[in-house]
Amino acid sequence: MKKHILTVSANDTDIQFGQRVSELTGYDRAALTDPEQISNYLIQNPRTLVLWDTDSAKPGSPSDLIMKIAPVLTAHTVPGRVFALSSVMISQHPSLNKMPVFGHFLLKRYLDPAPLIYSKIIRASLLQHPFGLSNYFDSETKVQRIELKKSLHKTAAVQAVENILSKRGIKGRISSLVANAVDELLMNAIYDAPIDGDGVSYRREVDRNSDLELNDRELVRLEVAEAEKYIGVCISDQFGSLSKDVVLGFLRKDYQTSEYEAPKGKSGGLGLHGIVNAGLSMLLVSRPDFKTEVMIFFPKLPSYKDFKSGFRFISVVSY
Repeated sequence: MKKHILTVSANDTDIQFGQRVSELTGYDRAALTDPEQISNYLIQNPRTLVLWDTDSAKPGSPSDLIMKIAPVLTAHTVPGRVFALSSVMISQHPSLNKMPVFGHFLLKRYLDPAPLIYSKIIRASLLQHPFGLSNYFDSETKVQRIELKKSLHKTAAVQAVENILSKRGIKGRISSLVANAVDELLMNAIYDAPIDGDGVSYRREVDRNSDLELNDRELVRLEVAEAEKYIGVCISDQFGSLSKDVVLGFLRKDYQTSEYEAPKGKSGGLGLHGIVNAGLSMLLVSRPDFKTEVMIFFPKLPSYKDFKSGFRFISVVSY
């Protein structure tokens, strides 16, 4: 069955981006804005990935088209195949935040290497088993792996990532941001992710400086991979306790207001807001009682200023 890219936008830049992604993935493409035509297209082509312009949801926008299209997407596809396109971050979209129709959020920064990394995420969203950092790089890319068998190995693992980045010319503020994110994600995987058979966290209240032996299921894996223009780091656990609803609900909050509170309940995603707010992109792949992978991606750019204007996305694949 053929795969398709449907750009739901009248914006020429979005349409050109859809064309570029189509070229990179080999998927057929179309661009539509009429709700009835979109409905018919999705019915006729069930293996369609939707690039959805959501800028009409911004405050003060004269268009109500987004309100007409959201129900169509809800009826004829699933959030894991809908990529919301926006010129502002998700926390600045009050209207969009009330529509759980999408599973991916892409800032409209389409310069290289954005089309390449976006196209890899689009491809992976149709996979039956989208786990593995290698899915988001070319087949010949080498993936470096570190396994943590003790909680105190975390510090050495973070240092190893910093050393890898330094050898690739990533230093200073960008390296510190990535190291902080890796440290936070490792703590989540070691202390927040483990749950018992009843779904109850049994390590969240443990001192984060404890010297713990990790059994076979509690082992945490760290991976690093490098493409020509971007780098990815993945931290995985074997519990799958970080859910899509918790993550997207958490990231929709405005970090700059009193709306933000540390999440409660199992695997609340402690620190994810800081990772995204720092300018890193994040992909979460999760399957309950099996595995959670949290990946961070960032462009290889010469300065922090360039880094801040590089690609940005939040993507969740949960099944």
